Amino acid sequence: MQHADWNALLCGSLSGSLTQITLHPLDSIKVRIQAMGRGQVVHKSSIQYLKQLPHIHWSSLYQGASPAIIASAISWGLYFFIYNSSKKYYASHEPWALILSSFQAGFTTSFITHPIWLIKTRMQLQSKQSMYKGTWHGLRTIFKEEGFSSLFIGIGPSLALISHGMIHFVLYDMMKQMWLTRQDKKELSGWESFGLSAFSKTAAALTTYPFQVVKTRLQDQRNLYDQIQYKGMFDCISKMYKMEGLSSFYRGILAHAIRVAPQGAVAMVWYEQLSKLFTLNESLAK
Repeated sequence: MQHADWNALLCGSLSGSLTQITLHPLDSIKVRIQAMGRGQVVHKSSIQYLKQLPHIHWSSLYQGASPAIIASAISWGLYFFIYNSSKKYYASHEPWALILSSFQAGFTTSFITHPIWLIKTRMQLQSKQSMYKGTWHGLRTIFKEEGFSSLFIGIGPSLALISHGMIHFVLYDMMKQMWLTRQDKKELSGWESFGLSAFSKTAAALTTYPFQVVKTRLQDQRNLYDQIQYKGMFDCISKMYKMEGLSSFYRGILAHAIRVAPQGAVAMVWYEQLSKLFTLNESLAK
């Protein structure tokens, strides 16, 4: 395996974890709004919820931060590693090669990190912080009380969300190549990387957002005992549409929009800059 592949793994892990630490509170807000109103139309908007934030203890917005940081580091590192390795294998920057590389990266990372993301969502929604004390405690508790298969609750919409990464990375790569060719450059500046990634990440988020809402509903522990229960992805989609209307699939979109563009852009900027740093260090070492 080439040094560049391992650099992609390391840079991706660092960029993912650093970005998650910064933006986790916005993710908590989004998840809580997504989980509101099981079986009923909710008239409280994201803006109304955000107005209540001054009365919410800031530390509660960091519930689930530890599994989120772990999952982000693994997800981004593994995604970049597989994505870049696949692109080299296919030796092409054609759309089909980028899409296939992105699919392979997304499918692998989704299965490996899904149980950790489940713990993250459960911790963000729990009313008592003592329920899950951390990532490992959460994994053991779910395995013991609900069974191994419960660690993969919501895997259906998670796999559907592979399209999110495909749209984000493929669109970013295509725009990057076009921009570098047009500017006759070999590397993007920090601001160029930020702008291209913000655009591609926002496009991906708006397209795939309903699957995120469905995944949150399935992973919410209330789904085990609430009067309104979802048996799977399609059952959840059907009940949400019938009981809450089409708008329920975009609940929390404002908080998500505030978070998603900087998240993808900051992570990509971190990745590009760290890649340059490691490449420079390797050159000096030779």
